[in-house]
Amino acid sequence: MTTVPENPKAGNVLLKLTLTDQAGKPVTNAQVVFVYTMPMPGMTDSKVVARHTKDGLYEGTVLFGMGGTWVVTVNATVPGQPPIAEKFQFAVGGEACNWGKRASERPRAMRKTACLSRPGSGGENIE
Repeated sequence: MTTVPENPKAGNVLLKLTLTDQAGKPVTNAQVVFVYTMPMPGMTDSKVVARHTKDGLYEGTVLFGMGGTWVVTVNATVPGQPPIAEKFQFAVGGEACNWGKRASERPRAMRKTACLSRPGSGGENIE
């Protein structure tokens, strides 16, 4: 599995996965779902259905809401085969909510973003 950008940062990240059969031929008829979360108490799973683009390549855009460790479980189902589940871990940089910055210091598109909680902070967001 690869990401775009290669070194993912908080925000939207494109996941790319190539599926091949035992003979190395592309699998083009799979149903693929990316289930992702941060491995910490209270975090819930999010999921996105990946779409087949070409030659066994499946893509889906996930939203890594903050920097830190994220785990993506790939659930793939190929007709006539047992389901496959594989886990991948990513170190995601940055903070999508720009914690610690006043609204006027954030990029314009993020000035109205409300951060509901910040690890270790009690949930305050500097305005």
